[in-house]
This record gives sequence, structure tokens and C-alpha cells, in this order.
Amino acid sequence: MPMARRKGGVPKVDAAKDAGGPPLSMTGASPGLAWLGAMHRIYWGAGRSHAPAFMGGRESRSLLPELLGILSMILMIWISAGMLMHQEYADAEQHALTETANLALAFDESVAQTVGAIDEMLLSVRAYRAFLGERFDMADWARAQNQLGPLTAGVHLVDARGDLFASTRPLPPVPVNLADREHFKAQAADRDDSLHISRGVVLGRATGRETIQLTRKLMGPDGAFAGIAVLSLDSNELSRFFGTAQLGEGFVALANEDGTVLARGPVVAGAVGSSLADQPYFGEIRSRARGVVRIADPRGEQIISFRKLDRYPLLVLVGADEALVFANYWSVRRGAFMVGGVATLAVVLAGVFWIGLRRRSLASKRALRVTLESISQGIVMVDNDGRIPVINRRAVDLLRLPAGVTAKGHFGASVPVPGLSQPGGLCFPFSGDDGIPASGPSGLPVSFDACMDDGSIVEVRTHRLPSGGMVQTYSDVTEQRLAGDRMRFMAHHDSLTGLPNRYLLKERLDQLIGHQSGGDRMMMAVIIIDLDGFKGVNDTMGHDAGDQLLRNVAARLQGLLRRDDFVGRLGGDEFVILLTDLPQAHIADSLAQRCCVHLSEPTTVSGQQVRIGASVGLSVYPLDGGDSETLLKHADVALYQAKAEGRGTYRRFDPWMTRSIRERRCMENDLRQAFEAGGLDLYFQPLFSSATLAVTGFEALLRWNHPEHGFIPPASFVGIAEACGLIGRIGSWALERACREAVGWDTPCPVAVNVSALQFMDVGFRQIVVDALVRTGLRPAMLEIELTESVLIGADERVLGVLRDLRSLGVQLVLDDFGTGYSSLSYLLRLPFDKIKIDKSFVQSTEPGAKAILEAILVMSRRLGLDVVAEGVETEAQLAMIRRQHCTEVQGFLLARPMPAEDVSEFLRTYVVPAELDLAAPAWTGPRRANWSGAARLLAGG
Repeated sequence: MPMARRKGGVPKVDAAKDAGGPPLSMTGASPGLAWLGAMHRIYWGAGRSHAPAFMGGRESRSLLPELLGILSMILMIWISAGMLMHQEYADAEQHALTETANLALAFDESVAQTVGAIDEMLLSVRAYRAFLGERFDMADWARAQNQLGPLTAGVHLVDARGDLFASTRPLPPVPVNLADREHFKAQAADRDDSLHISRGVVLGRATGRETIQLTRKLMGPDGAFAGIAVLSLDSNELSRFFGTAQLGEGFVALANEDGTVLARGPVVAGAVGSSLADQPYFGEIRSRARGVVRIADPRGEQIISFRKLDRYPLLVLVGADEALVFANYWSVRRGAFMVGGVATLAVVLAGVFWIGLRRRSLASKRALRVTLESISQGIVMVDNDGRIPVINRRAVDLLRLPAGVTAKGHFGASVPVPGLSQPGGLCFPFSGDDGIPASGPSGLPVSFDACMDDGSIVEVRTHRLPSGGMVQTYSDVTEQRLAGDRMRFMAHHDSLTGLPNRYLLKERLDQLIGHQSGGDRMMMAVIIIDLDGFKGVNDTMGHDAGDQLLRNVAARLQGLLRRDDFVGRLGGDEFVILLTDLPQAHIADSLAQRCCVHLSEPTTVSGQQVRIGASVGLSVYPLDGGDSETLLKHADVALYQAKAEGRGTYRRFDPWMTRSIRERRCMENDLRQAFEAGGLDLYFQPLFSSATLAVTGFEALLRWNHPEHGFIPPASFVGIAEACGLIGRIGSWALERACREAVGWDTPCPVAVNVSALQFMDVGFRQIVVDALVRTGLRPAMLEIELTESVLIGADERVLGVLRDLRSLGVQLVLDDFGTGYSSLSYLLRLPFDKIKIDKSFVQSTEPGAKAILEAILVMSRRLGLDVVAEGVETEAQLAMIRRQHCTEVQGFLLARPMPAEDVSEFLRTYVVPAELDLAAPAWTGPRRANWSGAARLLAGG
């Protein structure tokens, strides 16, 4: 059996073995020594006494450094080759570990997605069968699916006795009973409604294939066990899918948590259905969620990465054989030996040639001149007498020297170079006509950059000669320096706006804090700005428009600052301002307020006017922190508080904010737990006809009874749900719950459900509504969707399309809280609303202006053919005023408070419309009045 050898990681490498690590040894260096010996015999003969007559002993000794240099180069070649092979071995192993781990992750996600899709299909067939009942047709359902592929051997329905009664495949002529199957027994005994995966590979009685059985429980109308829905996953097809991974002798396998192999690719006879539990390495796999093991296999050693699926009792294993893993290493190893041998030969030949050149004294002035004229650097050599024995054409061109400068050959005095700006202003630092070399200008550096009149940059390097004089080299480094400046700029600035980035901000802030001392410390402020509504512009108008908007914001912020202040971009839609030398802290508050005002003004983007806002948080040094990290963190805390309080404002850090954030996070965790545990509930508040006071419908209201804090108003936790991404799930639940309750009422009444702006902007919202109606059986005309005006700001064709689709389904659309916020009469003309709800502030206000606005809204609505609901009716005078204005419907505590779902049916049965519209009389009588008033006291917070 394969034995576990070692966990993941790079194995120790034995340098003396070919198979492990660099193969460098004294034997590996012998070719170089052989060539060196051959060269020695060529030049010196068999021994020292055989040296040619023309080569004296001193000359032989002078060649010793060259010989040592050649030997050193050969040794370096083979050392480098060994290091290369060692590194290649380590890289190959690490690459194998990484690749198998990545492939395991990919198959982990693929299997999880496949199982999730299968679960959705099982839930779908169960829901459609429950919805359609006897009208359910398996073939029709199968044709509607686009996820049934070659991996799916079949989808079957089995009744509570275990008899197969429906399948996507032809039913066998002989009845098939699955009551003895493990997955049937498990679902029958399981009290929970969960996906079950068979413990091993099952030979399907309906399909005749080796399959993995995935099942969901069928339930009757009373919730009792009514059978199972089964999807048979073809194990062989899954194995062939796994076999598409190009792993050589490696493999991809799927096993359950007990080690039973469910699929393996490439397909090997007997592998599927076998158990890994008796393998030595399986204990380590069982004990960890993911990792790597190495095993010895009859076909060679293998590296195996494994991962356990998070949501399902399955295990993905990916193995790679070492022959394939180290194939490139062996190729590199052969190449390294070949290149090493060739390089050794080249070094030896070059050494032979070099020594030959030395012996024949080929260094001539003409060869030197050719070399100097061929290089890209300018070179000037000045001897001890101030003469210039060497100057190349490149130096003349770079320094813009006169054409006859080389003919002069002597610089008695220091010679200025035209157009060259450098320390000391001199190029050749010699003084006096006597040719005595000067020490050079005071402070002249060995290397410096000089700027020419035409803007080019020349690097000047000065090398003093031991015998006196010097050599100066000149290189045109304009491009390199400019590129370096650009790189430094890009590393510290935002590429989109050109503003400093987070790194430069922190560096600047640290410098300013470091310069503060004792009691003389000046106050500074860090202001963090987050744009409100930027994502909407970016999503609806495109990223180019979003980039232009960010540049406009950067320009506005720069226009608000003093010369010594600092503005930068932290990333995304966040900006930061650093105010220095503040005499008083309130100056920072004033600037933060101006930022909110200026950034809320309209700006032109892509030819259109858009309006966004800004939330601002600030902290002050040294009051709110003594270092950059603390100041930035506290400014961010203040920003979080500003956003939590409604955005569009600023907040300065206060220690209580950290407590507030902790409390908000606790509230968020409690809300998540409450939703998962069913701690949220729906209450229903009736709507009444203004003319007859008859019940015309109900509005579903979300309620949360916290175990410690009691009933929490929706205004306190809906914003938290939106911020943490939970609003979509809560909204979908509330929608389906409201529809299900409405279907059960004895007297059919419409039900209104409030929809969050974030929930409505979800691309799948229309389908969520359709699914809720299908699952509950509620007629679309009995559902009202209430939207606030925040959904409609800048409404594009996508928003209008969703509204029209909902209207085409028959769903009623209601514009909630009309008259507040961003109300626009154009909404009523452009958008297909059936009803508007007047905000309670207009109903309850005693101001003449509010009454005039209310009357105008009612007159306008009647002419547009829109129904109008007056919210917040709490007094008889308010109800009388609303009825005089001929409002369509009314809602408020005066008539009925929100009630639990279980009280709605009794309310509908016992509610009696008064024979005479006596406003002093209650809208209901009898013991029911006590029930509703009790609920009202419980929900006094609305």
C-alpha cells in the first residue's frame, strides 16, 4: 500500500545525489580542470623547466593571477549551475504543491457548485410538484431545466413506501422499490429537511449505472414524510470529467468523509467504491480541512493535495506524479551540464586567447581608440600635467565642446564646459598654467548629475589615478532619471487623480508629528471623506464617468485647502485631507462642513449633471491621537459614525464612538442570529376606505422582539441590515411570508410589502417576486410593492424596466412617503404607480402650509387617476380633515394598530363597519377591541 513519506513543503536536498538538489561535486568540476591542464601544457609544457626561452620567470609569475582568475570563473560556472539546479528542483516541487492545491481548490468549488445546483434542482422539483399537485408532469419539469447534463443519470421521485413513481428516465416495466436503500432510510428517519448524499457508490435500480445518490425529503401538506426526490449523479461520467485534468500519472478523486472513493479520474478499474480509510495517510487527511501529503506509490511517488468541502461531507483529492513534476528539472539539469561544459570551454579558450594577447602586447593606441569610439559613454583622461591624452567623440558630443578642443590637448586653467550645470561649475578641475594638479573644487563629488541647457541629464563620474590625473566618464541618463522620477511619483501618488496616496500621506503625517516637540506642538487634523452615491454613478453611467467624477471631486477638494495643507486619495471613493498648523480645532470642523456642502453640489460628468454627497470623519492631533495610525483609525471611526447617522454630514472623533461601533456590531450579530433563528416577525396594519371605513387591505410591517432590549423599531435595524448585506434575505423572507399569510385570510385582501432600495436594485428582484407568488399561490393583483423615493433617484432604464415588468405581472406599485426627501412630480408621469402614500408629517401637521400641500397632492392625484393613502391618522380631527379632502384610503393608530398575523383572521371576521359614520365611535366592537388595543400597547413604538 502507498506509504506517507512527508507532508507538504520542500524536501531536504542531498547535494551528492543526482535525484535530489544540485548535482555539483568535484567530479562535476573536472571538465574545467581538464581544460585548464591542457592550457597549462600548451603554454608551459609538462613542467616549469620546459617553459619557452622567451618566457622568463617573472613573466610566468605575472600570469598566475590570470590562471587563478580562469580557475575561479570555471568554479563559478559550476557553482552557478549547481545553484540553478537546486533552485529548479525546489521551484518544481513548490510549483507542484501550489498547482495541486489550486486544482484541489478549483475542484472543491466545482463540486460544491455542482452539489449546490443539484440541491436547487431537487428543491425545484419538490416545489413544483407541491405547487402543481396532480397536474405535475416530470417531463415538463425536466424540459424546463437547463442544468440536466451528462453527469445527471436521472431525477426520480419516490413515495413514502419507497416505490418509484416518477423519473426523468423511462420507468422500468417492473416496479422499483427503494425502501431498503440507505439514502431512503436516512431521509425517512431525519427530522430535518436537508440534502443527503449517499455514503458510497450505488448501482441504480432505475438507471442501471454506478451513481452517487443525492436526495431531498418530500413532505405532505401536513409536513409529514411523503417520500424523497432523488438525483442520481453518474459516477463514471464524473470520473471522466475529473480525467480531463492533465496530470500525467496523477489523479483527481472525490471521496466521502469515511474515505469511500465516489469518483476518480483518470478512470482506473476498481478505484471507484474502494476505501482509503485503511491507508496510513488517511488519518492525517481526516484530521485536517485541507493540506498536502506525499505518498510512495508502485507507479512512483505522488504529491496529493486534499480539501474538505465546507457544506458537504465530501473530500477532493488531487495527486501529481513526481515524474511529471520534475520533468522540467531533469531537462534543466541536462541543459545546465551542457551549458556548463560549453561555458567552461569558452572560458578556457578565452583564457588562452587572453594570455596570448598579454604575451604579444597587443594593447595599441589604435585599438584603444576604436574601443573608445565604440562605447556609448564619453571618456576623458587627464594626466598629471593637465594634458588630455584620451578623449572620445562621445565626450565631445555630450559636453557640447568646441570642435577643436581635442587639438589643444592641454588645459592649463580650469575649463568650463558650455551648457553644463554642476557642483563647482567646472568639468576639468586643474588650476594654474604650470600643470600642477589641483585638489579640485571644494566638495566636488566623485559622481553627480549635470543638467545641460537643452534639458538633458549627464552623469559625471570622476576617477582619480594613483599616478596623478584623473579619468572622467559621461553618460546620458536622461531617460533613466526621468523614468526613476516617474516611478517614485507613481509609487506615492494616485494614477487617476494625481493626488498623493496612503503611503505618502502616512509618511508626511509621520514627518510632521516627528517635528513636534514638547509643549510647542501645533494641532493638526486628519479628515477622511467618503462619497455617498458614487457607486450608483459608477454602475449606471460606467467606469469612465466614475473616473471623471473622482477627478472632479479631487479638484474641488484642492480648491478648499490652504497652500500648506495636504489632500490625497486613499482608494476607491475615499479621500483624505491633512490640515497642518491649526491654531484652533474648530477650523477643521469648518472645513469638514464645507466639504459636505461643496461635494453635494451638482457636477457635470459625461455631459450629464449628477449629484452625490459626502460623509466626513475627522480626528485632531494631539487631542485624538499621538501617531499617524491612531489618527487615521479615529478619523475612520468618526466617518463610520457619520455614515451610520444618515450620511451627508461630518463627525469629529469622540471616544464614545468606539463604543457605538461595538454596539452596532453587536446589534448586527444579534440581527443575523435572530433572522437565522426565526426571531423576526411580521405584523399587519389595516388600511381603511376613507369614505366607508371598510377594510381595504393590510400593510406588512417588520418586527424584531429582542430578548434583552424588547421590541426594536425597524428604523433602528433596517439600516443595519442594509449595511451588512442582510436586507436582501430579510426582504425575500418578508415578501414570501406576507404572501403566504394573505392567501390564508378568509376575506381576500391586498397585502402591501415595503421594499428596500438595495433590495429593489438587485438584478434578481423580479424573479424573487415571481417565485414568492408561485410558491404561495397569491394572485399578483393582491400584492402591493411599496417603494420609497430613494429607489427612483436617477432612475435609469433598468429601474424602469423592473417597474414595468412588475406592473405587467399584475402587481400593484405604491410610492411611499410621498412629499418628503427627493420628491419629484416627474415620478408620477414617468413611472407606472397605482397609488401614493402621503407621509404622516403632512397629515399630523397643524401648519397652514402643510395643509395646503396636502390639498394640492390630493387634487393632483385625483386628476392623474391615482389612489391616495393618508398615513399616521391618530386623531378624529385628522380623520375628518382627510375625509373632507376625499382621500382614497386612511391608515393610523386611530383606526387600528399593527397586529400579529394570527389576529388578522379574527379581526376580519369580527370587524363591523359602523352603520353611521360617527367619528366618536370605534371602528370595531366587542371583545375584539380589547385584543387590538392590547397589541397596540405592546407595539406603541409603531
